[in-house]
Amino acid sequence: MIVAIHQPNLFPRLKILQKLALADIWVVLDNVQYCQREYQNRALIEPPKGKEFWCTIPVHLPFGQATKIKDVEFASIDTLDKI
Repeated sequence: MIVAIHQPNLFPRLKILQKLALADIWVVLDNVQYCQREYQNRALIEPPKGKEFWCTIPVHLPFGQATKIKDVEFASIDTLDKI
């Protein structure tokens, strides 16, 4: 039996999807601390033509730096105004 564990990402890379396809059991590790500047809420997009760019979803951390991944919220318009 193969068990695969991974933290959620905005757009998983092909290696992550391959890991999912090969696993008998898939565990989403969402009870760990959210890491800013990682890939949980952003992805590097590389179009066939043109320049690569970051696709980022604005988020709100209700418990500050100690917020777990499962507690992260999408930022509301009100939250974005304060940034």
